[in-house]
Amino acid sequence: MKYMQPSFSISDTNVHDIVEILESGNWVGHYKYYDELSKIMSDMTGVKYIVPCANCTQAMIILLQMCGLRDGSLIATPAFTWSSINIAAQYSGSKIVYCDIDPDTWHMDLNSIIEHNLYEYIKVIVPVDIFGSNFVTYTNKVRIIDAAHSFGTKLLGKRAPTEVVSFSYTKPVTGMQGGVVLTNNAEIYSETVKMVDLSAKMCEINAYIILRNIERFSETQAKRMSIINIYRKNLNGNVPYVEQKIPFDTNYSVYGIVIKDYDMAEKIRKQLDLSDIEYKQYYKPLVSGLKNTDDLYKRIICLPVYHGMEDNIDYTCETIIGAIQCK
Repeated sequence: MKYMQPSFSISDTNVHDIVEILESGNWVGHYKYYDELSKIMSDMTGVKYIVPCANCTQAMIILLQMCGLRDGSLIATPAFTWSSINIAAQYSGSKIVYCDIDPDTWHMDLNSIIEHNLYEYIKVIVPVDIFGSNFVTYTNKVRIIDAAHSFGTKLLGKRAPTEVVSFSYTKPVTGMQGGVVLTNNAEIYSETVKMVDLSAKMCEINAYIILRNIERFSETQAKRMSIINIYRKNLNGNVPYVEQKIPFDTNYSVYGIVIKDYDMAEKIRKQLDLSDIEYKQYYKPLVSGLKNTDDLYKRIICLPVYHGMEDNIDYTCETIIGAIQCK
C-alpha cells in the first residue's frame, strides 16, 4: 500500500481543457488558469498579491535572494523540516542556524538559539508550518514563512510579509508541481514577479490541475479527517502514542504519531515494512545534536491518509497493534 496517492477524476471536460491548453501554445506565462489561480488564492486568503511559480523551493530561493543577504549572513529555521531550505540558503550565500523544536507542537523553538546568544545575529527567520500546523512568532526580524503544507488553513497569509505554499505531489492540493508566493507588499510582489518570470514560471496545465483540486478540497479534506479519526478510534488504548499539539489551526497535511519509545517504534516500522504498508519517517534532522528534534525523529511514524485507502485502514491499524503485542 502506497503512502501517498493523489486522486484526480478525469472527466471529458478535463480532457477537453487540457487539450485546449496544449493546442493553444499558451503553456507557460500569465494566461487564463495562472490568472484564475491568483484570484482564487487572493479571495481565499485575503492576501492582495499572489505569484504562482514552478515550485515552493524556487519561491524560497527567490525570496531569500531578495532579502539582500551577504555571504555568511545568518538565517534561522528548524532542523525538523524538508531539506529545500538548504538549497535556498546556498543560493543566497547565507548560513543556517538550526533551531530545535518544541516537543509538543513540533514548531521551531527560537529559545534554543537565544540561549546560545545567536539571535541578535540572525538576519532572516524562516518558520515552518510543520505538517500544515500554523505557527505564529512575534519578532522584529525579517520573516518568510514556509507554509508549504498549509493550504486551506485559517492563518495562511496573515502572519508575515511573505509566505509560500506548495502544490507538489504530496500536498493536500496538488498540481503535480507548483507553488505560490503570498504578500501584501507591492514592492515585494513586483520584484517576485520579475524573478519568477525569469526562471520559475508555473505551467498552465499545473495551474489547471491545482484549480480543479481546489474545487474538491472540502470533500478530500473531510475524507482525510475521516481516515484520521478511524486511526484514533482503533489505536487509542491499544498503542501508546501522542499526536502533534495544534496551537492554532492545521489541515493535517501529514498525520504523524509518536510512539512511546524508540524500540517500540522500530518494531512497528519493521512490521509495516513486512506488510508492504508504506509510511514515512519525517523529517530526518538537517543537523544532529538537537535533543527534541532527534527524539521526535526516532519515534515518529507518518501514516497514509489519502482518499482511496479506506479499505486498508483497518489492516494498517491491525498491523501496528500486532507489532506491539508480538513478543
